[in-house]
Amino acid sequence: MSAVQEEESYLIRNMLAVTISNIAKVEFPEVWDYMEDICDCLLEEEDLVRVDGALRVLINLLHNAGDEYHQLIPKIFENLFSVFANSNAGPSIREKCLEVYHLGLRCCSWADGIEE
Repeated sequence: MSAVQEEESYLIRNMLAVTISNIAKVEFPEVWDYMEDICDCLLEEEDLVRVDGALRVLINLLHNAGDEYHQLIPKIFENLFSVFANSNAGPSIREKCLEVYHLGLRCCSWADGIEE
């Protein structure tokens, strides 16, 4: 794949993740079933492209989230460690896992009334 194609693929994946997370924000809480699917996708460790996509959606979703998604965090955290520990996951996947951990913890601290 050429450098231009890789850049286009990267941009398309990011735009798709932003679009999906924006739909989830607008349709909240009616999209809980869909969010469960994203979390379940994290369990499919062998398909790292899907895992990467799910992590991008979660990062975009949680980035500006308040406490409204705190119920989703335990489900996400259950699956993130297995993805992080996967021997096939590269540095990019592991970095995204850590970012989701950070954003999830921040979301839970807001739910508990504790800032940062």
